[in-house]
Amino acid sequence: MSSGGGRPRRTRGRLRAARGGPGNAREAVRLAVHVEEGVTAAYLELSAAQGAATRKLAALAMQESVIRSYGFRPSVTWAFPGMPAKTVPAKTTAPPSATPGG
Repeated sequence: MSSGGGRPRRTRGRLRAARGGPGNAREAVRLAVHVEEGVTAAYLELSAAQGAATRKLAALAMQESVIRSYGFRPSVTWAFPGMPAKTVPAKTTAPPSATPGG
């Protein structure tokens, strides 16, 4: 990143990793999310590169880091904040006679 003219972001010392790592599962999740958000920010800067191949790599890597970041968090119950959540119907097993071709 430095060779391309970028500068690494300074951390604010919020994490305990330098003092021996997270003390419990909640802190471990926070650390993992923080790391993935940092990875996403780094790839976001890389997406401004001149080469199309580098921009594509950065965009794909950002998608992966965001997906990982959300995978560490508790489940999200709504797609868009402020909109009511739809209830998902319970999975039911159709009787054999109701299946296509049966």
